[in-house]
Order: sequence, then C-alpha cells, then structure tokens
Amino acid sequence: MALFTRNTDDNSHASQQRWLQRPVAHAVFDGAQFIDRYAVLRWETDRGGIAFVHSMVDGNAAPKFVTSALRRHHGARLADRYACVVVAQTSTQVSQPWVPDLQAYDVDGGDQPYYTTWAELEALLGQPAPYWFHALRDRDAIAAW
Repeated sequence: MALFTRNTDDNSHASQQRWLQRPVAHAVFDGAQFIDRYAVLRWETDRGGIAFVHSMVDGNAAPKFVTSALRRHHGARLADRYACVVVAQTSTQVSQPWVPDLQAYDVDGGDQPYYTTWAELEALLGQPAPYWFHALRDRDAIAAW
C-alpha cells in the first residue's frame, strides 16, 4: 500500500522506506496513556511499538512536538517503546470533510514527518484505528477503549 505524500523536496529521504510501509506480522493493543496534552494509544508489533496520538487540547499536534513530549516522559527508553508516532490532524488539515489527515514520524532514523492514510494504518494495526472527534474527546472514554 503506497503512502500519500506531499511536496517532498528531500529525494534521499523520499527514497528510504518509511516505517509504516513495512509489513508487521501482528499488532497488539497495549493501552492508552496521557502524556502532556496528548492521548497516546500504543500497539506492540514484531518491529516495535507504534503510537497513535490525539491532541486533547485543540485537535492538532505536530508529530515532532508529540515525539518531544514522549522523549521527555520516556527519556532514553523512547526508541525501545516507540518506533513510529502517528498523529491525527483534525482542525485545519482535513483532506475530506470529517476525515482528518494523518502525519507519521519515524522515531529512529526519521527526520521529517510524512503523511499516511487511514487504510495504511488499519492494515498495520489489523483493525480500524480508533478516532474521537476532537470536541468530544474524553479521557475516561479513551482510557477505557
């Protein structure tokens, strides 16, 4: 499944295979955690952990800011805990009504965030990725998921 990318100027990075493009044998949901202003849902895969992140404040978050918050929380263990961070962009960056864009960031070796698709994330997780409209996000509901 191909990635949906926008305006990539770095040809050397564009030629590298993104973490989300490589298949996994299985993905197991590992729970939700709240770090700073983000709800972080984690899946463990045979290639490392993946974080699917929702902002609890305004619906948007830059993958690099989320990764920085995760790094402050997990320190040197960050790369052991997460291989890829995927963030739902809900306010201004929707490509279709009610369908937020997804931006991903490869924790080890990625220097730029890239766009991915809901179908690609679903294929990796083996199930649809959970989504809560940003105005209705409730910590208890997310934690109970």
